Amino acid sequence: MKKILTAIFIFLTLTINCYSQLEDRFKFLTKEDVEKYIQPFGTTLGMAFNSASYYSAKIPDFFGFSISFRGMYFLIPDEDLKFMPKLPQGYQSTEPTSTVYGGVGTAYYESVNGYIAYPSGLDKKNFLFGYPQISASLLGTEVMLRYLPTIKLGNNNDEEISMFGIGIKHSISRYIPLLPVDIA
Repeated sequence: MKKILTAIFIFLTLTINCYSQLEDRFKFLTKEDVEKYIQPFGTTLGMAFNSASYYSAKIPDFFGFSISFRGMYFLIPDEDLKFMPKLPQGYQSTEPTSTVYGGVGTAYYESVNGYIAYPSGLDKKNFLFGYPQISASLLGTEVMLRYLPTIKLGNNNDEEISMFGIGIKHSISRYIPLLPVDIA
């Protein structure tokens, strides 16, 4: 349990530091460029919260209880590593720049007025996500609870992220005795 709490603390600390650096680099970017830069991260979180956390339809017939840590591993597609920025007037390029998951990429664009530097990415081709879960079941019905406390982000603590989820599932397989698969 101590190792799990240490891993969660390290993950949260690194996430907060990463956010504060990105906030400083986004000041000159347009809203459209910021959205293109961060969109792959939003897609990954959406997949994690909505679909990738399902793991089994098996529910104990009488009673069950578990406290667990669920994890998911995502591969980032190549098309989510770069995007074409909307450059200010006077700047031209046909080279893309990195998204939040991309590498250094083409982060500098020049013109007669000087140059602008787009933020580099984290150089990640995969993403690991985890959360704690408590489950209790009785007579083929299971209730699950997932929770991460509110984490304040940014220099002024004006942004925050949290997670709360509750789910319920009932075993249909228990009504069909020789069914080779679990259905819930």
